[in-house]
Amino acid sequence: MSVTHLRAEHVTAGYGKTPVIHDISLDVPRTCLYGIIGPNGAGKTTLFKCLSGILKPWEGSVWFGGNDIRTLPRRKIAQRAAYIPQFQWVPFPYTVEEFVLMGRYPHRDRFSALTRKDRTIVEETLEMLDLLRYKDRRLQSLSGGELQRVFLAQGLTQRPELILMDEPTAHLDISHQVNLLDMLKLLRDEYGLTVVLILHDLNIASAYCDTIALMSSGRVHACGSPEHVLTATTLEEIYQVRLVVERDPLASRPHIFFVPGKHTQKR
Repeated sequence: MSVTHLRAEHVTAGYGKTPVIHDISLDVPRTCLYGIIGPNGAGKTTLFKCLSGILKPWEGSVWFGGNDIRTLPRRKIAQRAAYIPQFQWVPFPYTVEEFVLMGRYPHRDRFSALTRKDRTIVEETLEMLDLLRYKDRRLQSLSGGELQRVFLAQGLTQRPELILMDEPTAHLDISHQVNLLDMLKLLRDEYGLTVVLILHDLNIASAYCDTIALMSSGRVHACGSPEHVLTATTLEEIYQVRLVVERDPLASRPHIFFVPGKHTQKR
């Protein structure tokens, strides 16, 4: 995990005339499960949009696979990276298979038909994510956990090197959270996928992420291993709540316990 796959160098960006993130630098190694955490409004989604090439930095640059992402056509980026936002509104009653097939568009000519290879890749992906039995179901009939797997399936049919997911565990119960993150860990281990996640659950981030970047007020406050970032002193300063951090005896990772009703003052 020594080769950098994705890099931000002194990135500042925002919307209109309002900056949201300031002078952010970070390195995402290949085959890494990389978590971005922080309070609401910290700038996590804005950073994600810069990392995926959707939003152009005002200052600084983003490098993907050794290339300045601004020099790569959108189609080339989509062939190598999949961005899955937190909310996806699907206005048409697509079936699961129809929706997942759209992930093959970056690999097709503009007016070409779907090939046998496209359909094989989609079928293999649906099978891998245990979605084959749902392929003829309408998206509107699926549960939140099932939908999240469908969105992941569409991204994986792009056959990307890198996948970015904005709060993939939001609105999922603990069973679906664990199933999804176990699948992402498997994809990292068996297929060499680089995974970058925005997460709000600090214990989920601790349990699954190799590296964590903690954001606050548009800046990266701390970055490193879960043991380095998830300390009581650091988290109390950012989240302004009293907490205890202990080592999980099963996972050998930090585990955070919040003390109800105990707020701290912003330093």
